[in-house]
This record gives sequence, C-alpha cells and structure tokens, in this order.
Amino acid sequence: GWDKESPPPMLPQEIVEGTAKRYREVYSKLTGQIN
Repeated sequence: GWDKESPPPMLPQEIVEGTAKRYREVYSKLTGQIN
C-alpha cells in the first residue's frame, strides 16, 4: 500500500487513458456536449 507520505506510485498509461475515455463518455452523456 501507499503510505501517503512518499510520492504516489505511477499508473500504467493504459489505465490513465481508459479512465480519461470513460470520463469523457460520461461527460458527453450528462451534458450532451462532445469533447
């Protein structure tokens, strides 16, 4: 686990990209805007 005192561990790029994609999809559904 992370002790919250040292820098957090790096996330794999595919996790970062997948999370960003899901946030954009939800944003589009909620607002009707495409970003």
